[in-house]
Amino acid sequence: MSTDSQGRTRPQLTEPGTTQLTPGRRRRALPVPQAVDVVAMLVLLATGVVAFGPVFADASGYAAAGGGVLLGTAVAAVGAWRRWSAFAVAAATLAVFVAFGGPLALPSTTLGGVVPTPETVNRLVVLTWQAWRDLLTVSVPASSFTGPAVVPYLSGLVCAVLAVGLALRGRRHLWALAPAATLLVVGILWGTKTAPSAAVQGAVFCVTALAWAGWRTALQQHRDNAHLLTSRRTNTSAQRQRIVAAAVVLAVAGGSSAFLGSGMVSASDRYVLRDDVVPPLDLRDYASPLTRYRYYERDQKEKTLFTVTGLPEGSRFRVAAMDGYDGHVFSVDAASAQFRRVGSRIGVTTPDGARTLDVEVGDYEGVWIPGGGDVGGVSFEGSRAESLGAGLYYNADSGTLLSTAGLQGGERYTVTVAPAPAPTDEQLAKDSIVTGAGDAEVDVPDAIAGITSDFAEPGESQIDQLRKLESKFREVGFYSNDDTVSTAGHFDGRLTALFSGARMIGDDEQYATSMALMVRQLGYPARVVLGFYPEESTPGEPVALTGNDAHVWVEVPFEKAGWVAFDPTPDRDKTPDTKVPKPDEVPQPQVLPPPVPPEEPVDPPEDRTDDSSTTKRDEKGLEVPPAVRIAAYVAGAGALLASPFAAIVLLKRRRRARRRRDGRTADRISGGWDEIVDAAADLGVRTPARLTRQESARDFAETFPTVGPVAVAERMDAHVFGRGEPSQADVDEMWRQVHSLRHGMSRSVHPVRRLRAVVSPRSLLINRRPRRTT
Repeated sequence: MSTDSQGRTRPQLTEPGTTQLTPGRRRRALPVPQAVDVVAMLVLLATGVVAFGPVFADASGYAAAGGGVLLGTAVAAVGAWRRWSAFAVAAATLAVFVAFGGPLALPSTTLGGVVPTPETVNRLVVLTWQAWRDLLTVSVPASSFTGPAVVPYLSGLVCAVLAVGLALRGRRHLWALAPAATLLVVGILWGTKTAPSAAVQGAVFCVTALAWAGWRTALQQHRDNAHLLTSRRTNTSAQRQRIVAAAVVLAVAGGSSAFLGSGMVSASDRYVLRDDVVPPLDLRDYASPLTRYRYYERDQKEKTLFTVTGLPEGSRFRVAAMDGYDGHVFSVDAASAQFRRVGSRIGVTTPDGARTLDVEVGDYEGVWIPGGGDVGGVSFEGSRAESLGAGLYYNADSGTLLSTAGLQGGERYTVTVAPAPAPTDEQLAKDSIVTGAGDAEVDVPDAIAGITSDFAEPGESQIDQLRKLESKFREVGFYSNDDTVSTAGHFDGRLTALFSGARMIGDDEQYATSMALMVRQLGYPARVVLGFYPEESTPGEPVALTGNDAHVWVEVPFEKAGWVAFDPTPDRDKTPDTKVPKPDEVPQPQVLPPPVPPEEPVDPPEDRTDDSSTTKRDEKGLEVPPAVRIAAYVAGAGALLASPFAAIVLLKRRRRARRRRDGRTADRISGGWDEIVDAAADLGVRTPARLTRQESARDFAETFPTVGPVAVAERMDAHVFGRGEPSQADVDEMWRQVHSLRHGMSRSVHPVRRLRAVVSPRSLLINRRPRRTT
């Protein structure tokens, strides 16, 4: 038995003959289990860090997630050591997020890769919610973009703060597993189907979680029952045996699951969110590139559209592949197009045999980026490089590149692309056409459907049949780009006119479209491709591609060879004879024509003031400067972050007003002492609820000796327990003393502690029953 400072006897909870741990000793004994908690949480969180690796395909994903985990662990550990409140930990987490977000997630926006700039802070605020969408819509690897790395950084930081904080400070320690599992789930859902170490990650997480949970539960039971044990040595020995046995079982189970899981689960069985996300690119906003063919080939015939260095001999410089026909135009079918945002690097590995082409844009303009195919990367140069790269999309199925910013003359870029293979017909004869690649069934004009069987003669093989169809067009057709003889377009009416006339007259646009539709009529997939290739080129020398080098061809997919090109357009020098014989001259009577009536004067058009320049000036004048936008973003973010603290201050003010206003006058005076107790709690001084006012006042006097709380408590007891009901003047006087006491308590502590007390929610969370006055 022992006595306290007031002479009261306290029971001794330890066994006789054992040493009672003093607070100092207990504090020194705690670091061992706490260290185990931290290590276990780091191992669990590390499995989530590894999950972000494949989607970034380099160290940036690991650095962002791992850096966030380490920083979050540090914040949670310091918060547990210094016993910070939840709001103090949240404020420290926010400060760390802003301070280290630049080097770990947005290094391109910092000074020297370390010091944050206003752009860094601005983008961190915006990307807090925007990066989650960006990581799903961009193409892998995400490291080619600025912004998606905020997802692993923010996830690792927040999950580490919660997991380590709950493990070190929570009464229910097992809740720490929830945020650790959340980081792993986020890494999986925002990742890719390719995850080489998925089975190992799952095994490590499960084994570590079970081992830590079992150890934590056993430790808690051991502490709760320590005073009932008669032989600690026997208990410790049995506990060690159980731990060793459990570790062996978990190791065997984890190894078996990692070994068996890696072989039983394939990448197609892995679900990721990007499977269900439709890229935010509406192809209906962009005209079909095929509609520009005649403009290139005729109107820009002598103009240099591109100068390409590194183009292999015999290669084709592709602009776009089109696989959708609606009876009006051949276009990139929105239903089959899987355009994804890409960066300077496309795909995890570079295509085999890839070559780098240096392209200088001449008179070409448009959103379709020439140089497509099996692309490994694109890099723009010049003042618009950032905007072109930010709007870059790539369709891996068709090998088509698009930038929403649009190319302009004088710009330069490089593209890494693998040349398309050129198999021989002998090789293709042993190959077969792919079924199910693209849309093989499509409505075709009646004129084409009726003569497909005549054009597509049976062959010894599939390639033989397609070659005969290709040759048929070249033999029967004539080439012309003259609008009086061959109108532009490839809608069903134009194709019907192509086959219903006395002679087939057209250009690449009509012949390639007709053959593609006939191939589909036969049941094979086919697409139309617009691009450029010169008649002659010198290997290693720059090639100037003019409008005359524009061509349209057909591609059909084979199992081994891939997409094979077919050229159904007749030679351009095979033109129809369009000369019409002059009719015989018939003599006409010489009759004087009637005089031409005088023309009436035409009133000049009314002057119109062109308000376009004024409107543009007005719109330009309404543009918000970047500095103002950044300041608005920062101010908005600051207001959002400060709103919880403002709510706490308002709740305390409302509570104070209610205590002074509601109830009997004695209750209002008692409410004044409740206000003092709450103020002390916010300053970090807690008193048991069972103590009387004067007992609490004496405890307060030890911490705040200069403010006189005992005298205030004695006056309150005199008013509350004295005869008669206190008057309103007594209430006002006591509340004046309450305010004076509160301010004195606040002034006696450090300003930082004083500020923390103002926004501390501790007194709002205390479950204290109101004091009774009778």
